[in-house]
Amino acid sequence: MSEDFRAQAEAALAAGDAAQAAEALGRGLWQQPDDAALCALADRLAPQADIDQLLPMGLGMKVHAGALRARLLAAQGQLDEATQLLLQVAPVDPQVAYLPWALAWLEAPGAAERLDVDALLSTLAGVQASLEQGGPARASQWGHIAALLKRLLAAHPVHPHLSSMLALSLRNAGEHAEAVRFAEAAYAADPSFFTAVALAGTLRVVGDLDAAVDAYERAQRHAPEQPGPSLDIADLLTEAGRHRAALDRYTAILGRHPDHPWATASSHYLRFQLGERSARIDLLRDWIAQPGHPRARQLARLSSPWVGYLPEPWEALVSYAQRMTPQEVASLRNQALAQLPPGATPEALQHSLSMARPEAPSAQLVARRALDGSGVSLRVSVEGVPQPDPRAPRAADLRWTLWSFDGADATPALPPPDAPDLEGLVADIAARQDDLDFAAHAGRWLGSRCAPSVIGALLALMVHPPPAPEGMPLWSWLPRVQRACACAIAAVGEGWEGSARREALRALILGTSDWTVAAGAWAAVALAEHDETGAIETLDWILTRLRDEPIDVFCGQTYPLALAALLHPAMSAEGRRSLLGLIERAESLLAR
Repeated sequence: MSEDFRAQAEAALAAGDAAQAAEALGRGLWQQPDDAALCALADRLAPQADIDQLLPMGLGMKVHAGALRARLLAAQGQLDEATQLLLQVAPVDPQVAYLPWALAWLEAPGAAERLDVDALLSTLAGVQASLEQGGPARASQWGHIAALLKRLLAAHPVHPHLSSMLALSLRNAGEHAEAVRFAEAAYAADPSFFTAVALAGTLRVVGDLDAAVDAYERAQRHAPEQPGPSLDIADLLTEAGRHRAALDRYTAILGRHPDHPWATASSHYLRFQLGERSARIDLLRDWIAQPGHPRARQLARLSSPWVGYLPEPWEALVSYAQRMTPQEVASLRNQALAQLPPGATPEALQHSLSMARPEAPSAQLVARRALDGSGVSLRVSVEGVPQPDPRAPRAADLRWTLWSFDGADATPALPPPDAPDLEGLVADIAARQDDLDFAAHAGRWLGSRCAPSVIGALLALMVHPPPAPEGMPLWSWLPRVQRACACAIAAVGEGWEGSARREALRALILGTSDWTVAAGAWAAVALAEHDETGAIETLDWILTRLRDEPIDVFCGQTYPLALAALLHPAMSAEGRRSLLGLIERAESLLAR
């Protein structure tokens, strides 16, 4: 393809058509920036080009045109403008290796020495900030920038900021040992707030906690009025799990800056981590008061069950399953054999379990699986049923039903799916991190690859889970599987009205009171955070369900539903404040 552009450029140059030659060269070099023949043609064009007329600067300038303009400027000797422009253009399309051009320009004798380094570093600071916000493709640019800065440092060895900026680039390029060396050299040459912070940040990335804390303390001594270094130390201690030391740091900051939002949110989080349960409510209240503050939001999510982590189930049936060691199961079988009526066969062995009220069908599934292989079936009875009946769906027109009941005994209403590939993908997602952000991201990946016809199989996997990884009990595994399936369902297909994903999420949230209700509600929250389609409707389903859900957390799904409603993007600040009391009450019941 570059040969075609080369031929077009040569023909245009021969005809004296500079505009056509520039278009062909720009597009050709965009495809292959290291093509020597195209670069030579660009250098031929430069002496005769009126660059401002040929490639005028403006908001609508294409990447390939901006890069060619920079190359023509360099060929005309305008190296400062050329280098700064190329640094701005290259990260826009990071797959194209334009930056080696600048390095080649600086290899010319005296070129790097003539550059206006301060102006270049000002441009580069903005480029580095942009790259730090980018993904892996942009990250590939760091190595080129580091090479460019090394050349500048050789030409300007005493410049106060070059070594620190080089350390940042090397750090982001993964060259950690070299980054530390240059950061230390920068501080030794110019002991200042800026170089101390750069050194601390580099040491932090390489994992040298104590040295990073020491460097931040040096930065603090250079600028005692700045809270930044103390905050960085406290954040670093928090990340390292040194919660008491971190809390002491934040408390000291709040002594000097009483309303500092970052330190306030962080101190609530650490108090919660150190066992003060009410501190999480303080953190949620803080986030509600300032929903736009990133630290409050981050820590409110990190400390919230079903978001930052999946809590262990609390039902009595789960406790029953946890007690079922092989010895307990054998003892249970012997008791059941002793109670067999005359003439009954061992195939009829049953163990009856009486409970005060119905619990989640998923908890029943866990309890029944605990008896697998024993030949004993579990029969559940309840002393009373709250109203509305938790076994009954909250809507009559649901497209799917996950559970069926014989009295208090719950069994899956869907047959096991015949979808081994799907089962394997769901199991792989469920076996990884247990935070909502990961589940939502992985669910979008899986759901985007599924046709709407697969939704039935995903729902079936929620009640017929794949085998758990070795060492993970079913009561921990099943909620992971259910959430992975629900997040995938939320991402299946396009559109909302009349879609299968809408009907499936509705069936989960308004269905039988179960762990699957929570899975559906949190999948709806994750969907609303990514795409506002259907957000108002899913919040309405959650609130509808919450209005008549029993407060008894051992029977209903009040706690996860209230928290999901509070964190749902469509919920108002007033609505969030009204839910805090319900969440506090649910947590107090669990703490008993």
